[in-house]
Amino acid sequence: MSVDAQGTSRRRSRQATVLRLVIQLVGFLIGMGLLAWAVGMAFSAENQEQFERLGEAPWHEAAALVLLSLGTLSINGLVFYVTLLPVRRLGVIDLQAVSAIASLFTYLPFKMSLVFRTVFHNRRDGVPLFTIAAWFGAIGVLIPAFVAPVLLASWVREDVDLLWFVIALGGVAVIGACVVLMARWFGPGRGIERIERLADATRIRPLSRFVRSAAFAHLHAGVVMLASARAVASTAVLRLIDLGLYGVRFKLAASMLGVELSWSDAIVSGAVFFFISASAPTGSLGLREGGTIGLAAAVGIAATPAQEANFAAVALLVTASEIAAYLVGTAMGILWLRPLRLARLARNGDV
Repeated sequence: MSVDAQGTSRRRSRQATVLRLVIQLVGFLIGMGLLAWAVGMAFSAENQEQFERLGEAPWHEAAALVLLSLGTLSINGLVFYVTLLPVRRLGVIDLQAVSAIASLFTYLPFKMSLVFRTVFHNRRDGVPLFTIAAWFGAIGVLIPAFVAPVLLASWVREDVDLLWFVIALGGVAVIGACVVLMARWFGPGRGIERIERLADATRIRPLSRFVRSAAFAHLHAGVVMLASARAVASTAVLRLIDLGLYGVRFKLAASMLGVELSWSDAIVSGAVFFFISASAPTGSLGLREGGTIGLAAAVGIAATPAQEANFAAVALLVTASEIAAYLVGTAMGILWLRPLRLARLARNGDV
């Protein structure tokens, strides 16, 4: 490569880095703006009655709200554990501690949550970078796969009844089975051969070489994870329990504020709240609250301005209890992992 070409490549790399930083900062500022909007609406003069009721709520309801948030935190760690299990077994408590710290980082921009998980598992556990990327990708595939049937059931049925469970559980089972079958088609053995033939058919030599490389073997670990019926089924059960806990959190928060919220609406709100939190590209704080409030207004959960203000208070109470739980979980994770030792760990894997 010539000197001019190298200089052009470096300039483009710097420009791409600056652009990513700008996008992250803009997204974070938008989230903060949405959070400020939600706070202003929730604490409006017309909405003071709800906070008076909150002050009269029993202490055990507030404690239960924090404990439910700790429950979702624990389930998140278990999801990471069972998804990786077909490829690698890591310590359950270690993964719980990592997830606790990483979950607090999801509020921040620059993908700090993914950065922390990647650095920790690569340097301490020796998990190759491409395997980590495949791991995160497998979890990312399964999130909408299991959230969508729950949202569909709530859209079809206004109440959480037998048909609601049939649609939600049936949809999760069907989608999960399709994911496993498709992954097995491209899984180890003949699946690798199929991938190689597809790459060769493109007549792109670098692609043909890549699918036969060690890096691709690490990346292919994501397919191995999704091809495991046990891992996918375990993730489905954990995710459904998690979505149930999110729904209970919204229902309990609404009850503490004296806001009417049906079980179906609570589950929809919790599912959307979780999905935005998991998929937000620039930090979830503010984006998920604003997004959940906006969806509640769009689908009729909060049809009037007064109901929208009430629902904003519910969403903020869920967030406040979650922050309290995440701070507790992070403190416990730090005590367990002592992450300051990361700076002294030798580089492992592909770093």
